[in-house]
Amino acid sequence: MEDLEKAGVIPTKEAATTDEQAAREALETSLVIMRMQIDQKVRLAAANTVLAYTKSKPASKVEAAIDTAEAWLAAVAKANEKDEGDAGGAEASS
Repeated sequence: MEDLEKAGVIPTKEAATTDEQAAREALETSLVIMRMQIDQKVRLAAANTVLAYTKSKPASKVEAAIDTAEAWLAAVAKANEKDEGDAGGAEASS
């Protein structure tokens, strides 16, 4: 818990509000359950809870999806500009 406090993931006991104290107690309980010699499903669920509230999820997949969508939109816009240019030239020659 001290490492999490130093990293700023959780507030210190002294600085915590009532809600933060309850969250800290829940986190401590999850850590205890995670380290107990009990059913692996229960331990993994506790570990998942700890990770969910202390580590952020990676954003690389989201960025890739946005880049792909932006590239597709740019290609469509370029194709539309080309089509409009061709149609404009054909009307002018008629």
